[in-house]
Amino acid sequence: MKKIIVAFLALILTIGITACNTDSNIVKNNDIDLVNNITKETAFGADGRLIVVLNNNNSKNVKLEIEVFFYDEANGITDIEADIIHMKANSEFAYEIREVYSEQEIIEFSIKAEEDKINFQTTDLIISNKVKTEETINFKVKNNSDEMLEYITAAVVFYKDGKIIGLNKTGETNVEPGSSAEMLATLPTDSNYNKVDFDDYKINVHGITYKND
Repeated sequence: MKKIIVAFLALILTIGITACNTDSNIVKNNDIDLVNNITKETAFGADGRLIVVLNNNNSKNVKLEIEVFFYDEANGITDIEADIIHMKANSEFAYEIREVYSEQEIIEFSIKAEEDKINFQTTDLIISNKVKTEETINFKVKNNSDEMLEYITAAVVFYKDGKIIGLNKTGETNVEPGSSAEMLATLPTDSNYNKVDFDDYKINVHGITYKND
């Protein structure tokens, strides 16, 4: 199964939309120069899920086709996660894949990239009113543009001693120009749903308006 994940920085989360395996959902012209300017950081969250933070260091928008292969101790493939991710030039995008079943599980990434031709427009977003409660991180995201945003998506990445320990996502649809969306993301937990300690967090937020040709 492939997911389309639309990512833009200038304005996360992430939207994950199940899609058919069509030509629009694959990278047809892999550009090694673009791939070489994509960096990633991976970490296992306290809940056991694999968290991936991507940075597009290219001056171009890119479409990424990412396959993550999971191997057992006998070097047999146990699972494959495939995603299409659209990234704005010079942007960052964070998402999580799934719980890793064993500490001995081997993980391998395959990344292809091409210049993105998707018909979208990103606009400035303003994050404000950040508040940490007993259960959540609350914040507002203002659509500081003259267009309605079909999606605003956000990912809150949690850190402890500089290391990623969790990620939670949220989002809103159809945010009118000049208006704000109130959002919240739950605090990180372990695999038994116990809260885990963190000392910092980062909010990645993106907006999208699809344009007709």
